[in-house]
Amino acid sequence: MYAVGRTATGHGTSLLFVDNQGAQGRAASRAEAALRYKLEIAYDVVPCPACGWIQQHMFPKARRAFRAWMRQLGVILLFLFMLVALPAAVIVAHLRPGPAPVIIFGVIAATVLCGIAAVTLLIGKVIQSNRYDPNGTDQESRIREGRSRGLLREELEKNAPASGACRRRFRRRTRPEDPLSEEPAP
Repeated sequence: MYAVGRTATGHGTSLLFVDNQGAQGRAASRAEAALRYKLEIAYDVVPCPACGWIQQHMFPKARRAFRAWMRQLGVILLFLFMLVALPAAVIVAHLRPGPAPVIIFGVIAATVLCGIAAVTLLIGKVIQSNRYDPNGTDQESRIREGRSRGLLREELEKNAPASGACRRRFRRRTRPEDPLSEEPAP
């Protein structure tokens, strides 16, 4: 078990400022509904605190997070490539015959290298993410992470107060798309 946190917003409108309180109420109820939905489908990549195993339904999220810097840098370089490629193409198109300044060759070379690096990073990220096995990392470090972010069901039930809101049993889902169900407390 682990805690999941999400945020949500809602909006409401009041034509000509006639129903401001109603708009606030509608915004609050929409935000609450959006938050409820986000929490129903929410899951984080948290290893089991006992054995360190990462569940199969968590793999896509773990793979998206694996080497995310490659995607971010690739997108930045691709944007930079597009930003520089157009002026470089205009400069090359308007070159007069004869020796060109060295700076033009530098700009063209930098543009080409930027484009190649961007494509290499983006394709490399996809390939490496598809090959990544979240359970292939060190088991002890996964167990430590699981213990720092989650609790075993037995620990939770032992430490929960005997009365109040914590008496409700927690639901079990094997996949994030399974419907939520709350089991009544004994």
